[in-house]
Amino acid sequence: YDEEDPLGEAFALFSLFPVFLVCSLSTLVAFNRDLRVCYVLLCLLLTTGGCSIVKRIVAQVFAEHTNHHLRPETSELTSPGMPSNHSACSAYVAFFAILFAKRRLAHITSSRCYIRFVERLCLALATCVVSSMCAYSRVRL
Repeated sequence: YDEEDPLGEAFALFSLFPVFLVCSLSTLVAFNRDLRVCYVLLCLLLTTGGCSIVKRIVAQVFAEHTNHHLRPETSELTSPGMPSNHSACSAYVAFFAILFAKRRLAHITSSRCYIRFVERLCLALATCVVSSMCAYSRVRL
């Protein structure tokens, strides 16, 4: 990222969201052995593999207007740039969070479950915001 960009550091952290997510999910799989967490982690790996296959088929190189001068000399600038594995993984997690929250919130009818409703809805919305920021950071950086 550009050192002079005031938001560059924040976008670099948003770009690392899938890495943090995989580390968190791997820890949950190792200690909790929850089937839903295993499913999400497996689908993240399949999403990454699918993006790699699509990258090889499409073979789109980085655009000329990107900040190539900010990349280290050792980086491989000719590798395909899109689709972004980071963006696809975070979009999958946001989609899963929305579907999970929708399924869990469908049966809420009483007012005492309202707090759980708000918590799950806010979690799904926060995941969508972080996913969008991750996708934007992949374009901006």
